[in-house]
Amino acid sequence: MGKVFGFKDSDFELLENVPHTKQEVRAIIAHRLGLKEDSVLWDIGAGTGTVAIECANLIKKGFVYAIERDKTAYELLVRNIKKFNISNIFPIHGEAPSVFEELKKAKSPTHVFIGGSGKKTREILEYFKFKSKSVEKIVLTAVTFETLSEVLSVINEKNFQELFEYEIIQVSIAKTKRLSSYSFLMANNPIFLFDISKKSKSLE
Repeated sequence: MGKVFGFKDSDFELLENVPHTKQEVRAIIAHRLGLKEDSVLWDIGAGTGTVAIECANLIKKGFVYAIERDKTAYELLVRNIKKFNISNIFPIHGEAPSVFEELKKAKSPTHVFIGGSGKKTREILEYFKFKSKSVEKIVLTAVTFETLSEVLSVINEKNFQELFEYEIIQVSIAKTKRLSSYSFLMANNPIFLFDISKKSKSLE
């Protein structure tokens, strides 16, 4: 497939027990990431690869490293990368943040998307606060109150706010579904999206 943006969910191979980011939300994530043609994106909790594949098509000279810890999801991720014939995505089977140091030897990230944290949200965010000065932008999605609470507790700490500024967006998507002769709106789960940017004074 050519370099395009905006694949349908049905274009991907999906499994019922492996969550994926819906196409409308992917568009918002890609916009908020603000990728450049030579960006290096780490997609943490890549799942089926929907976000990684969309973003890779926006990067001409950059790379996407898609990190996934679950074996079933990782195998699905690899199949989708092959299906779309994308050469600038590298799937990583491992758990964040333990894989970060080894991965950083290959390419340090300029952008980070956190779609799944495996209950290690604090450790992941603190890694980018203390150990990865190359990151310009972090976009994180939360669908549970537990994740939402943990993210807020980290980004509201003084030493985090000295380096980063953030905006929170609540995304609610509903689509029509035909039932008999009627059309109804069927809502997807609401998502909290955190747009976290490095403050200009801390850029090196």
